Parts: sequence; C-alpha cells; structure tokens
Amino acid sequence: AARLRALSPARGKGPWILALGKAAMPMARAAVEVLRERGTEPAGGLIVAPRADDSPHARLPVVVGDHPEPGPGSLAAANALGEVAARIGDGDDVWVLLSGGTTSLIGAPESGISPRDLTALYSLLLGSGLDITAMNRIRKRFSRWGGGKLARALAPAAVKVYVVSDVIGDDLASIGSGPCVPDPTTATEVRRLLEQSALWDRIPSSARSLVAAMESGTAPETPKPGDDAFARVSLEVIASNRLALEAAARHATAAGLEPEVAAEPLAGDAAAAGARLAALLLQNRGRSGIPQQDTAHARRRCFIWG
Repeated sequence: AARLRALSPARGKGPWILALGKAAMPMARAAVEVLRERGTEPAGGLIVAPRADDSPHARLPVVVGDHPEPGPGSLAAANALGEVAARIGDGDDVWVLLSGGTTSLIGAPESGISPRDLTALYSLLLGSGLDITAMNRIRKRFSRWGGGKLARALAPAAVKVYVVSDVIGDDLASIGSGPCVPDPTTATEVRRLLEQSALWDRIPSSARSLVAAMESGTAPETPKPGDDAFARVSLEVIASNRLALEAAARHATAAGLEPEVAAEPLAGDAAAAGARLAALLLQNRGRSGIPQQDTAHARRRCFIWG
C-alpha cells in the first residue's frame, strides 16, 4: 500500500487492477484501500487467487485457479483474464499485482496444446529437480499468458507491475512466468534445456511440435526485448525473499536473539535442502549462544534461511 500511495494520481479515473497469484487477495485489498483514500475506485479488473474469498470491490471479480498444477479453474481464470484484457484501451492505466503461483493459477495452454498436455508437462517439470527459474523458462513457452504475452494483450495501455517475488535472484522474467516481461529465451534454447534435463522425449508430443514450429518460424515466438508491447510497461519488486530475511533478522534481534542469516539461498530439491538444514542444526545442538559480559544472559542464536 505504501508503494502505491507514492504513485501520481490516476488520470481522471482509477486504474484497472489485475491481481494474480498466491498473494493476489491482500495485494488487491491494499490497492483498493489506496484508491479509496484518493476518492476513486478501480475501473475494473480481476483477482485470480488460490482460494475463494470476498472481493474488496464489486468491480473486481474473484476467480479461483489451481495450484501447483493447472486445472479447470486455471483455464477459467486464463479465459477471464483474456476477457478483461480485451476491455482495456489505449487511455487506460493498469496495475498488475503479481505474486508467486501465477504460472499455475492462470495456466492455460497455447493453441495446439490441450489442457491435459499442459498439466502433464507441468507435473513432469515439478518432479524434474530443476529450479524455479529453469522451470518457468520452459513453462512460459507453452502457456497462454507467460513470457510477455499479457503485456502484448494489454498494449498500448500504461501498465505498472508490482511484484512479490518467489524466485531466487528476483528474475522478473521468471516470476509468475513473466506475463509482462520480455522473454529472452529462444525456442531452441528451451529445446536444449529439455534435452539436457532428459525431458524432451517425455513431454507431450504437442509440446515438442510447438517448439519445432517456433524454431522454424511457422508459429510466433514469445515477445522479445524491444518489442512495442513493453513500451509503456514498468516493473518493480516490492517484496522478496531477501527482504523477508532482513525483516526476520531485525525481528529476531528485537526479540533478544542473535540472528545468523544464511549467506546462500536454499535451492534445489526440498528433501535435500531439509537434510542440509537438519545436519547444521544437529551440529550446533547444545552449543552456547553469543557470549555476553554476563554469561547468564547469553543471547541465543537464531538461524534464518530462505
């Protein structure tokens, strides 16, 4: 809400609001609150969230998508997003409130790929051991809105994207599969990544056919850097793993603990990461806290990972 308050007032009317992801509902509530303080309201929009909840405004219908794999709800959400985007015009402002989970919640296939094939593809990727950045590099290729395709649908409206990042390094092209971000990856690079991961022969044949069509130029590529679709798009990360770690460390200090924030982010398979954390905790079990002049008040350590 604080970041939205710093924006210049809307030109005569409120912006369209597209809130997408696991944090869609609280982000939409904050946006509506800011607009109410200005004496205005959303022109319209959509909230796509992982569960049903009351909308903060009558002009913001709520659609429940599926997560972590797309399903019928995701297809309905993707169609609803297309209907709203078609109503947005040249003179309009749009706030895209983007958070993690968007890839699946609006997961609908590109033309030529069935919803069943898209779900099968996502399931394979989730079990592949690839990190989220690599997975999204692949998934956006086959989804209706990933890889800058939402920006293309919203152009030439003025689009401001506010991002809650769930991706290590806050790569904007990876968060939510980058619906408003140019896709720097080519179809050939996607094929090579799938081959290197031993997935190329396991993905649905329709997905292989689409990659081949893009490589040959018979199907359009995702919009690239410099495309007119991004001429009026701005993006800002307003929350991230690193910011959350810093906040947790400040809170631990205020609680009288000595925070020890991991230098490297957790990445890779969750089970392996959990084993590493358990091993470190066992190594430190029973060790004294940070020495103080009064040893009776030694500060306990607090390990923080993200």
